[in-house]
Amino acid sequence: MTDDTTYREKGRAVFLAALMVLSVVAMSAAFAGSAAANHTEETTVTASANDGDRAYQGQTVTATGVSPLNEEDRTVDLYQGDSDDATWIREVDVSGDSGTGDVEIDTSNFESGSYYLETGGSDDLTFDVRIQDLSAEFDSSVVTNLEGESSETTLDVESARSSFPVHISSEDLSGDELVDVFGVTEGSDYDHSDDGYVVVQDRGSHDADFQSLEAGEYNFTIEAGDTAAETSASITVTEEDISVDFTQSTFVEQRSNVADVTVDFTNADNAYLVIGDESEVNYEVVLKVTPENNDDEVTVSVNSASANKVAESDEGNTHSAFTADNNANVVVEDVVKGGLDDPLAAGDYQLDLGGTYSEADGLSQEYDTAYLTLEERTELSEDAVATHTAPQGDIASVSDFEDATVTESDQIAAGDQLLVTVDMESLHGYFDDGTSHDSVSLTVTEQDSSPNSEPQVWSTDAGEGENDLTADLISANQSEGQLIYAITASDLYDGSAADFEDSQNFNANFSVSTDNPYVSDSDESAESEFSIEERIIEWDDSAAEVPTSADAVVTGTTTVAPGTEITTRARAAGTFVKFEDAVVDEDRAFGAEYNFSAEAAGTEFTLRATDPVTSEHTTMDSVLVEADEPEEPAPFNYDVTTDPAEPKAGDDVSATITVENPNDMTGSENVTFVFDGETLVDETVSLEASSSTTLEADLLENASAGDYEWTLTADGEEVDSGTLTVDEAEKKGESDGSTDGTDGSTDGTDGSTDGTDGSTDGTDGSTDGTDGSTDDGNTSDDGGSDDGTPGFGVGVALVALLGAAMLALRRQN
Repeated sequence: MTDDTTYREKGRAVFLAALMVLSVVAMSAAFAGSAAANHTEETTVTASANDGDRAYQGQTVTATGVSPLNEEDRTVDLYQGDSDDATWIREVDVSGDSGTGDVEIDTSNFESGSYYLETGGSDDLTFDVRIQDLSAEFDSSVVTNLEGESSETTLDVESARSSFPVHISSEDLSGDELVDVFGVTEGSDYDHSDDGYVVVQDRGSHDADFQSLEAGEYNFTIEAGDTAAETSASITVTEEDISVDFTQSTFVEQRSNVADVTVDFTNADNAYLVIGDESEVNYEVVLKVTPENNDDEVTVSVNSASANKVAESDEGNTHSAFTADNNANVVVEDVVKGGLDDPLAAGDYQLDLGGTYSEADGLSQEYDTAYLTLEERTELSEDAVATHTAPQGDIASVSDFEDATVTESDQIAAGDQLLVTVDMESLHGYFDDGTSHDSVSLTVTEQDSSPNSEPQVWSTDAGEGENDLTADLISANQSEGQLIYAITASDLYDGSAADFEDSQNFNANFSVSTDNPYVSDSDESAESEFSIEERIIEWDDSAAEVPTSADAVVTGTTTVAPGTEITTRARAAGTFVKFEDAVVDEDRAFGAEYNFSAEAAGTEFTLRATDPVTSEHTTMDSVLVEADEPEEPAPFNYDVTTDPAEPKAGDDVSATITVENPNDMTGSENVTFVFDGETLVDETVSLEASSSTTLEADLLENASAGDYEWTLTADGEEVDSGTLTVDEAEKKGESDGSTDGTDGSTDGTDGSTDGTDGSTDGTDGSTDGTDGSTDDGNTSDDGGSDDGTPGFGVGVALVALLGAAMLALRRQN
């Protein structure tokens, strides 16, 4: 043997190269060489000539024992596609200086698809690249930083790929804070806090707790640790408490109806609503309710007629039995017990609200609890049916019904709209989708059948020998407790509305059969009679003479529906042609107002009224007559009162102006009320005949004592005026200054002195001309004088001096 390479050995090398291995080396998309320790094992795949193995975008594909296409360049060619339909991508270097070597390919920018390497060997080496999808969001977008369950949520990671390392980082948090939030064991293979990230394993829900973090918004980057897949998620941490509460402790509704359960959200972006308890009522459904805003009030509607049908196959989807208002979203999260054959029975169904839910642990972070009570339904009343009419038109919706002039009546003119209402408090769950059901029917029966013949029958559930009845359910309003059907009345008679003559009587019957699961013993029904009448429009006899006034009204009567618009015409050959529209009122009368003020009395003309349905005309010969002088209406009556009627300083004072129209016609006047120089009322008051109203005005607040002038005018003419006097307020304990028991006299001496005769004439010891009062309202009882002089006072002193002088003169004589 020699050391020279033989052709047999070269062939063996080519063969071995065809059996080389493709290996997938896991690399972090964001942190080179930072995958957790238990994720660093290489995943090795084996290449074959026919079926290659797969790599995810961002992974590195390597191949060993590869023969280059030529020794000089030492490269192989990379193609996308297969050998029959391929696109050349680039040359890939082969390691080494000679012979076979290794190839390394970075797939970070590769598209999804199949690839192969054309080598110097006998077979191409193939592999596939997939792009990993990745999404993540927190189950609650708002949590608190408070102690307790309100700070807890989960990070839900979704991917078509099942198992892979998930790297979580955030510029808003340190590595140690990430460890705390996601509950990673310090120092474990999942703790990469020194590099600013932590690792959790695989897709699914991962617990997170934001207790003690500062309030604010936090943004996270979530990456597949070994591919290029990356996404983000954010959450708001608040210091305010999060709550979701029922607005009442018990919600009550009848079986077969739609029950409304109202939930009030505060800082919560979703909640889980549990209806029922499998162990108590053999029914339990979990709904995830997401409001449009995290502080909305949301009413969740539960259709008790169909809620029993929800099944496990509905999980993760919306269901027609559970809806919500305010743009909220309701999804069936879990059906613990459902798919029942019969509708929900009467009874109490527990309601629970929580922040998180899982099939394994059930409801946690509980917010509130309540009950939904389903009561037995109210049966249909025998007089629940009524008929209504409206002008001809297409009433096909609730809005059409609300816009139309609808009048309850048992007389329906041919060609007008026939509506049937059914007053019912239950079974609205069956009509929640706006359609009727087989167990419910509306039937119209002819009352006046021909001799020797059976009456004709029209029904929404027509049997043998019966006619189909076109009856559209345009409203099933549970809050109003009413169904509204629009019936095509032309089904009930032959020919057109113009051909219909006289009158024909019918009976309308609404029934619920025992086929309905809520009706067990016998059918329930209600009925009402009505008639279809000939369309008649007639002028009143008063229209034979019409005054030459600006507002001449010509009137008539009709059988057509109130609200019908009738076109009228007044025509005098060679003189005038006038058109006016008239609307039929609730009494089935109409009136058209014409301006004949410029026409001459004695002019003969023809009045015409046109039926808008049949286009037939009704005419009357008429003549213009002199118009009576219009009576001048009496002015309105006014009365002004104040509250309080006798105000004192410090009061708040208001005025009420009562306005009365004493006339037998509608009138209006412009009313102005001026108080203390300020206009407080300035408005036009319109009143119907013999009616009244009141106007209110605030006059004074914490009024000051004094006089205030006011004036009331109507149409510029003063109709009343006056003065409002505000008195001083009485002080507590204030009197009129008199002292009870005194008469103003000062009791003192009797004016006598001892002398010759021992008496002095002309004095009686009284002081005249005073009333004993003083400026401060107090009287003195100390025997002193009124002017404050000690002793007898000035008056007594003068009398004494006069007496002494007379005595001296007498002695001199």
